[in-house]
Amino acid sequence: MKILGRSSGSGRITFAVVLIVSFSALALVGISDMSGKSGSDGVTLGAGGQSSTYEFGTAARGFMGWLIPANTTILTSYLTTESLNNFVGASIYVFPYQIEQNTTMSFGLYINGALVSNETYDLNANSPNPASIQTLLLSNSGDEVANFSHSVLGFSVPVFLHSSIPSGANVTVAATANQPVWVQIDNNTTVHSCEANTSSQRSNAFPDSLRLAMGSCTMAPNTISIDVESDAS
Repeated sequence: MKILGRSSGSGRITFAVVLIVSFSALALVGISDMSGKSGSDGVTLGAGGQSSTYEFGTAARGFMGWLIPANTTILTSYLTTESLNNFVGASIYVFPYQIEQNTTMSFGLYINGALVSNETYDLNANSPNPASIQTLLLSNSGDEVANFSHSVLGFSVPVFLHSSIPSGANVTVAATANQPVWVQIDNNTTVHSCEANTSSQRSNAFPDSLRLAMGSCTMAPNTISIDVESDAS
């Protein structure tokens, strides 16, 4: 696997900005013309001779959110069924609800166990249309889960590839925040997120090795909603 550099959150290849979307118009954030629609695992899109995209990740989305704890890394892994080409971009969704001042959230992208990209965002700078809670619930583990109004922010972590990565690759997305944050969760998935306490490390620092990142990772009570996209072969 050859990676063209590594995105370090410095803005060199950052491509996520804010999405304010309705339920029927959820979309991926993209680099210039990089865009797509929410898809189940292994969807290839393309028509009319245009370059097609390979999308995987979230199986079923809604407007249900989970309040992830501060200084906890949530990791979600997928096994690809097609090759990855030209780029890989993962998008994660946050509900702009009662975000505390000076809240930052970081995302890491691992491919086959190696950290290839990471981005950090100031969530306070991206909340023009706050969400509201419709129904507040508690999961079996005591974690807070809620149904939200149709307002969500999309953040992405990308990497450009020198060469294709064959099918069967492991793609893992890591997310952590220095304050509790409401993230969108997947309503119907066979994939499970896991959580690892990272209070001892800087909130925007991810280990180079996925093995180190996972540490004593335990199954999370919910799976966060993630869209991953690449060019199809």
